[in-house]
Amino acid sequence: MKIGIIGAGKIGGTVGRLWSKAGHQLRFGTRHPEQLAPLAAELGASAGTPEEAVAFAEVVLLAVPLKAVPDLARPARFSGRVVLDAINAYSQLDGKLAEDALAHAGGSSAWIAEKLAGARVVKAFNSVNFATLASEAHRKGDRVAIPLAGDDPDAVRIAEQLVREAGFEPVAVGALADGERFQPAAPRSTTREWVPSAPRAETALIVRPGPGQPVEHHAQPSGASGTDETERVGALPTSGRHDEHAVSTSIDLGRPSESPWAPQPQRSAVQPGTN
Repeated sequence: MKIGIIGAGKIGGTVGRLWSKAGHQLRFGTRHPEQLAPLAAELGASAGTPEEAVAFAEVVLLAVPLKAVPDLARPARFSGRVVLDAINAYSQLDGKLAEDALAHAGGSSAWIAEKLAGARVVKAFNSVNFATLASEAHRKGDRVAIPLAGDDPDAVRIAEQLVREAGFEPVAVGALADGERFQPAAPRSTTREWVPSAPRAETALIVRPGPGQPVEHHAQPSGASGTDETERVGALPTSGRHDEHAVSTSIDLGRPSESPWAPQPQRSAVQPGTN
């Protein structure tokens, strides 16, 4: 598949490496493509302007600051393209644009979809730290889950395919507006990653570590109760395309999330049913 990646930083560069290993053709888009020559050579990819990356691609990954979106929307032509939105809105970085995006009725991805006329936007790869993406791709056993949200069923299916080929487990949450549930700064977003686990009586909790620390996971029995922690965990529906033994992926709906780019403080293991 031809994939255009706009932004070659921590998320764009990391996911690009994973897709390159899966055999996809990549073109990175940036204002200074000459600076990407080493990365492009390493991955057997090409580099150009954002407009050239979009023109090249069947699928576009947006991995730039939110404040870059209005400029991208003018010269680039996204109509008909599947666009994976890995952008998170932060007021300290994006100012008033972040406030506007987060206040949008459908969340920041719906705001982006309005700017990119005709794009088939799917929210993806915004909820997991780049270091986890690099270290946990294709892990044995339970894979780290990547939540997805989108209005176009075909675009969501393509996103699911690309998530799997990158080495993770896609979890289709619902419509694009449902992506608001896993965007930072939202009052009901997630700080933990949950992945489907067989047998269906368990769900695995992935605790995000500090930089360079191993990811920890713990089994959460289905129907566990008796503490505030388990009662605060709500179920997200799967897309219906998972194996029948998979359980619903769950997220903590009671705490604000953290930036997937920012360094994560080291955390001790959280045992099921405890705070």
